[in-house]
Amino acid sequence: MWKPLSIVSGIALLAAGGISYVMVRPVYVSERLQTQYAEKNLKSAQKLEADAKVAEKKAEEELKRLQSTLTKAQSDKAAAVAEKEAALKVLEEAKAAQDAADKELAGMKEQIKGFGNLETMTTELNSLKAKSAEYTNQIEGVKNAIASSLARKANTDKLITNAKRIELWQRSGSMPDNFTSRVTAVNQEWGFVTLAAGNGSSVVNQAKLDVTRGGSVIGRVVVTHVNPTNSVAEIVPGTVAPGDAILPGDRVSVSDASRGSRRNVEAPAPSAPAAPKPSTPAVPSDPFATPGETPAAPPDATTPQTPAPETPAPETPAAGPTEPAPETPPTPPADTPATGN
Repeated sequence: MWKPLSIVSGIALLAAGGISYVMVRPVYVSERLQTQYAEKNLKSAQKLEADAKVAEKKAEEELKRLQSTLTKAQSDKAAAVAEKEAALKVLEEAKAAQDAADKELAGMKEQIKGFGNLETMTTELNSLKAKSAEYTNQIEGVKNAIASSLARKANTDKLITNAKRIELWQRSGSMPDNFTSRVTAVNQEWGFVTLAAGNGSSVVNQAKLDVTRGGSVIGRVVVTHVNPTNSVAEIVPGTVAPGDAILPGDRVSVSDASRGSRRNVEAPAPSAPAAPKPSTPAVPSDPFATPGETPAAPPDATTPQTPAPETPAPETPAAGPTEPAPETPPTPPADTPATGN
C-alpha cells in the first residue's frame, strides 16, 4: 500500500516543482538582466569618476602654475617700479645740475658785459656750453631708460592682467564669450551629457552652458568634470521642455551667467603724458612723455661757438670733474601675447 502512495507523492512533488519553475523563471531572468545592467552602469560610473579625478588633478596643477606665473609677474612689476623710481631720481639730479650750469652761464654773460677781455670770456663760455650739452645728453639717456622701464612695466601689467583673468575664470566658472561646442553623447537616465571640448578649449568646472538647436535654447547644463579633450555636464532640471530632450549633435554655448566678459580684470590705464612746454626745450614738463618726442636742444648747446680765425686761442677746460657718459639703455622687450584664451 505504501508503494503506490510513495509514487503518487513523488508525482505530486514533481508537478509542484515544475509549476514553481514555470512561475519563477521569468522573475529570475528579469532580475538577472537588471543585475547585469546595474553592473555595466557601475563600471561606466567608476570609469567616469577615475577620469574626473585625473582631470581635477591636472586642473590643480594648472592652477598652481598660473599662481606661480602671477607671483613672478608681480615680482617683475615691483622691480620695474623700483627701476623707474631710480631713473626719476637720476633725472632730477641731472636737471638740477643743468639748472646750475644755466645759472653759471647767465652769470658769465653778465661778466662779459662788464669786462673787455672777450677772448677769455668766450673760451669760458664755450666750456660752459659744452658742459650744458653733456648734461642734456645725460638727460636724454635717462629719458630713454625711463621709456624702457615703462615698456617693461606695460608688458608686466599685461601678463598680470591675463594671469588674474584666467585665475578668476577658474574660480568663478567663467569662460570666453565666443566658446561653442557640440554634444557628443547623452545619458537621459543619469541626467548628464558629454561635450566635445575639454580644458584645452578653456572649459572649466561649474561653467553654465546653453544647449541650442536651430537657434533656440532647448536646455541648460552645468560642467561637472573636465578632461583634456572632452567634458561631462549635468542637465539642469526643469530647463528641458516636457516631451523634448537634448540629443547628440546639439550646439552648446556660454550662458550669460558664465560669460568671462563680466569678470574681466583690467590693468589701470596709465595717465596721459603732458606735452612739453615750448619755453623749456631742454627738459619736458613730464619725464614720462612718449619716447621719440625728444625736445630740441638749445642752439648754442649743439653748435658751440669757436673763436675768430684772426685771434686763435686754446680752449681752457672748466674746473671740476668731468661727468661720465651715460650708459646705453636696454632695448624695451617686445609685448608677449596673453595665453590661456
